[in-house]
Amino acid sequence: MPRRGRHPYNRLTDLMVRQATPGRHCDGQGLQLFVRPNGAKSWVQRIVIHGVRRDLGLGPYPVVTLSEAREIALENRRTARSGGDPRTERAKKTTPAVREVAEKVFEARSRNWKSESTAKKWKRMFKNLVYPVIGDKPIGDVEVEEVHDILAPEWKGPASTGYVLRQYLDHVFKWARAKKYRADNPAEEVKDLLTRVKKRRKHHPSLPYREMPAAASAILATPKDPALKLTLLFLVLCVSRFSEAALARWDEINWEKRLWIIPEERMKGGREHIVPLSTQAIKVLELARALNRSRTFVFRTAAGRGIHNAAASRLLAPLELVDEKGKPIVIHGLRTSFRGWAVKEQGTHREICEAALAHAEPDKTVEAYIQTEYLEQRIPLMQRWGDYVLPPSTRWEEMV
Repeated sequence: MPRRGRHPYNRLTDLMVRQATPGRHCDGQGLQLFVRPNGAKSWVQRIVIHGVRRDLGLGPYPVVTLSEAREIALENRRTARSGGDPRTERAKKTTPAVREVAEKVFEARSRNWKSESTAKKWKRMFKNLVYPVIGDKPIGDVEVEEVHDILAPEWKGPASTGYVLRQYLDHVFKWARAKKYRADNPAEEVKDLLTRVKKRRKHHPSLPYREMPAAASAILATPKDPALKLTLLFLVLCVSRFSEAALARWDEINWEKRLWIIPEERMKGGREHIVPLSTQAIKVLELARALNRSRTFVFRTAAGRGIHNAAASRLLAPLELVDEKGKPIVIHGLRTSFRGWAVKEQGTHREICEAALAHAEPDKTVEAYIQTEYLEQRIPLMQRWGDYVLPPSTRWEEMV
């Protein structure tokens, strides 16, 4: 026969809990101490939620003490009696807020960012656009509509604030999904609600390759800081990006093999790039070494400072170099002139041009093959480019 009489209430003591043997030990009000055969102890509460009896785990002993288990059990009973679900309420209390998750994701991802501007952009966007709306809300409770309301006013196509912020939020919600704080990703689903903007590829105004020899001579003859001139000429001869040339290091130069080996952390595509150095490029390096006292960086101004894009642009401005449509060229336009020369004048295959320009291939296996397989073909190609841009008859010393 079932036991009759008053239900037990606070039956257990701390000593009884410590000495409890395997089995279930009732404390009252549905709270039980469950002791496994191996001696491990945990708290279980038997409770009715929405008319269905449930067993809720309240945590292991002694991490959760007897008094703490009673407090949790009492709070659960109150929630269930008022029509709520203790499991949902507990999840809300343990699920971190959007602000907390975003800060963790920022800390983890910022270690791999190449520029401080990305970190500043992340912090500014979350501080101004995200935190005022959902910053203190549990990450598991954020709705797709809320993410849409944040992004929609800033959504103006690729590279816009909304476009970039959606990518940042995507990282945050992916982290939350991986941690089981939610099962979906609102930043992914919101794309169907936002107006689709066709991405247009923007090309930099580039100098027609037939005008490159005259432009190189003009750069060499300008009375500006010699280090600026040498940086631009090195960029042209190596068809590199400005940041790659301006931050070139002496330990990247292999004098014996006449190679410039740019490490992956300095490359836009995140892959090491090898540049064969023409005789003209070697000459630029020799002049830079004579002018520059730095043992680390190849190019430094007369005042010992780094080479900045703005200063190099000011050097180009008086030369009035324009593209085929009459638009003033930018520094990047000096680099892209190489493609026209290589294809039209030399009949160079596309893959070799892409390898010389360090353009990333969608297929990483193909990219790795191109970088290694076409190095031998690029060595004579870069020398012919050097001879075309600055012929062997160029009188360097009179202009630097």
